[in-house]
Amino acid sequence: MQALDQDALLLPNALATLIPHFDKHAIHWAIGQADDLMPDGSRKEYPSPIPFGLRAAAAVNDWAAQNGGNWPIHDAALMTRTASFRALGGWAGIPSDDELATFAALSQMTDRYYEEKPTWLYRHHPKQTHRTEMAQALSESGR
Repeated sequence: MQALDQDALLLPNALATLIPHFDKHAIHWAIGQADDLMPDGSRKEYPSPIPFGLRAAAAVNDWAAQNGGNWPIHDAALMTRTASFRALGGWAGIPSDDELATFAALSQMTDRYYEEKPTWLYRHHPKQTHRTEMAQALSESGR
């Protein structure tokens, strides 16, 4: 299953880059590196605070716990095994960061692969709702 939120764009190589990792490794989710797509159309590299490659379950959540509840991977373009996603009940029904609750559960229980090659773009624009004061307060309380 390939997730994609309204502020993300998959690059043409995304599926072909990520799918082979599921055959090669006993993983339940994978994601590629993202570049930021700025309002003027330029791309800005997003430096990863964690290592790329194969990592054990809980590593991403451990990093988040040590860094103020901020996850080092944005899950807007998460690829996961459908059975794993369904076993967790899909996206959580909470007021903000609904995908983060499911992502945290998935990350805690299963190994993952973090691809160094960009497979998606995170589109920045002035009307992003997560930039509002209310959305930021909900996100803070949810984390």
